[in-house]
Amino acid sequence: MQTKIFQHMDDLTAALVDLLACNLKLALPVPHAVLLPGGRTPRGAYLQMTQHPCCVDNNTRILLSDERLVPIRSPESNYGQLRPMLKALHIPTTHILRVDTRQTLALAARHYDRDLHAFFERKGRITLGVLGLGADGHTASLFSTQDVERGYGSLAIAVPRKPGPDRVSVTTDLLAKAECIVFVAAGAEKRLVVERMRVAGATHVASTTLPAGLATAGVADVQVWFAENGAG
Repeated sequence: MQTKIFQHMDDLTAALVDLLACNLKLALPVPHAVLLPGGRTPRGAYLQMTQHPCCVDNNTRILLSDERLVPIRSPESNYGQLRPMLKALHIPTTHILRVDTRQTLALAARHYDRDLHAFFERKGRITLGVLGLGADGHTASLFSTQDVERGYGSLAIAVPRKPGPDRVSVTTDLLAKAECIVFVAAGAEKRLVVERMRVAGATHVASTTLPAGLATAGVADVQVWFAENGAG
């Protein structure tokens, strides 16, 4: 596991914009996806790409790491947060795999799992996965090691939450298919969990104590990008 420390949030944002653009315009003969999260940390990169869109290969697909069962126009919707950038990039809705939040939790998870399986049946690849990192060590909507373990054998699962909203999340089986995973985090409240991820990656022990570490244990290239001065 590699850890990259950025002194300022602007530096992390600029690096993330470059990384996203590189993967979005990558020309491959098969469907190839970038997995994206919601959250505060990548928001600046999404805004920059909305204002200055790059070219996108016709075989590029977008996957969402997780979603709350809320309307698209809700400020809590990850897809709602991403939609301005996706429109600016002229990515067809048919090239976006997302959770249908109009369905029940069980159906939404089942249908997202089905769509993800269909993507890989068409020889799809995930060249890049970007994930958030919670101060408690969660990622996507995998809040505990039990959530991670429940996902074995599936690509997406239902994650009931009390209080809500309920969520649908990708699983460790899905993340294991990513060629590279980059966690993005910022601010003093994330410093401890970033250090725990770094130590776990360096020593190959204790990664199972963090949902984020367990969820990405099968990924060959895992990076943690952390901005000392920022929020997220």
